[in-house]
Amino acid sequence: MGETSSPQDVNFIRHFNTFLNFFLITPWIVFDNKFTWKPKLAKFYGTTLLLSRGLLIFYQSQDKLFVSFYRKGLLSQQIINILTLIVLETLVCSSIAKSAFFDNENWRLLFENFYLLEKHLHGVSEEKKPVQFYLSRFAKHLIFLTLAGYFTWIYSKIFRISILTAVITTPITYYYYEFLTFCLLSSLVEAFRNRYKFLNKKLLIVLSASELVQEANTFALDYQILSESVQIFNNIFSYKIILIILHYALTVINALDTFYAAVFVYKNKSVVLHLLVGTTCVLCYLLYIVLAIIVPIESTVQESKTFVDLCYKTELNFSPDLQQVRALEQLTRHAEQFAAKFSAGGHFDINKTIIFSFVGNVMSYFIIVMQLNGHELVP
Repeated sequence: MGETSSPQDVNFIRHFNTFLNFFLITPWIVFDNKFTWKPKLAKFYGTTLLLSRGLLIFYQSQDKLFVSFYRKGLLSQQIINILTLIVLETLVCSSIAKSAFFDNENWRLLFENFYLLEKHLHGVSEEKKPVQFYLSRFAKHLIFLTLAGYFTWIYSKIFRISILTAVITTPITYYYYEFLTFCLLSSLVEAFRNRYKFLNKKLLIVLSASELVQEANTFALDYQILSESVQIFNNIFSYKIILIILHYALTVINALDTFYAAVFVYKNKSVVLHLLVGTTCVLCYLLYIVLAIIVPIESTVQESKTFVDLCYKTELNFSPDLQQVRALEQLTRHAEQFAAKFSAGGHFDINKTIIFSFVGNVMSYFIIVMQLNGHELVP
């Protein structure tokens, strides 16, 4: 289970996990040979973070500048800002609580499954070279920090405050916490997809060599481990995904509302220009985030279905060898039973159809927001 025996994507998640421990996005587990867990220290640190969050919320509620930030703009913007703050605070506090007190067993099982799969698959093929692999992740951070810095600067101009005060006042720190959660989520989904693809390639090789009888049990076990890993992923991230999607919906509505306010409310042309440019960047970035979550998940589910399809197609054109036919039939039934499915707490499946629901709901609420603004602007 050492680092040298692990594939590139799992090694990245291991090292990234060490960084995320500081924010308690993940439990304090050292993914070594013994999966070292430090429960007392984690619970103390988690309790400290939660108490500090409570004190910060109390302080901010008494701070005139902070209150004025959420009372700035149209009524619709004030409502959306408050709802966004509640969603983000819930995401942060629930993540800290789960990582400190509840999620350690799920994470331990998830990494045990990754290591077990690596032993069976003997090296998952990587599409990216190490430099490209890490540069792509660094680029995501750079883009986010650039956008965050730009928006912090805009709000410092609007409220005529320092950059540091803008960082403390605006929810930019929440956004970074959410962004780190997204990076972890997308890395795990990519790891699942890589293993399903590799399993499909290995199945094709075995089927062409007519060696399924010897390998059928191994394939069934690997496929089951992958499906169980996806279920563990659902247990860890289900409600986080719901909160992230809800936040993105609120942010898109707020961005569209900002377009409206920039045109009809704000008089400072310099501020209006920066708001329009910044809001456009946010919409483009949110589109990327939503697609970066949904597309890999959809691709992973399709790779899982491809395994079942390969079994069915081969079963229809198989040789009269009864042992091979029986092995293939058992593998097909097993694969159908353990097909991958991503869900958000069991409330709905996460797939490409969610994009259309997302757009429809956003537009419906935006129409309501415009009606609120229309009544507010009537003299």
